[in-house]
Amino acid sequence: MLTMFILPSGAGNKDLNRTVQSIVSMDVETFIVRMKDSGIAYHVIETPFYGFIYDNEYFSESVIKALPNFLRAGHFDCLLFYKQVDKIETMFKATRIFKEHVRLDSGNGFLPKGRPDDYTWETLLDGYIKEDERT
Repeated sequence: MLTMFILPSGAGNKDLNRTVQSIVSMDVETFIVRMKDSGIAYHVIETPFYGFIYDNEYFSESVIKALPNFLRAGHFDCLLFYKQVDKIETMFKATRIFKEHVRLDSGNGFLPKGRPDDYTWETLLDGYIKEDERT
């Protein structure tokens, strides 16, 4: 089970339906929480995993297929994804899924509190979180 928070991006070209569809297409029981702000660090997590995505992002088909296997295996505290922004050739890593015991530091780009060595990190190599170029 997974709780996914959808955060506001401030982008003019967001497609919330595409964001939600990419989440519900996964073969995982998922609770979706749409946020008016970025206060996810203050929520009580009641599922084994939680994560966040912005309302102008979506999971690629490859991630939709691969992520359930990562969640079932559960060999990570923090899961990194490659992120690809439309029309920009650079990709970067974004940490977006966490085990329920991991607490985030919302003042530090939603990174886990504490030292990186305190956590087990994995990177999902299949697919991307995709973001349309902001308008």
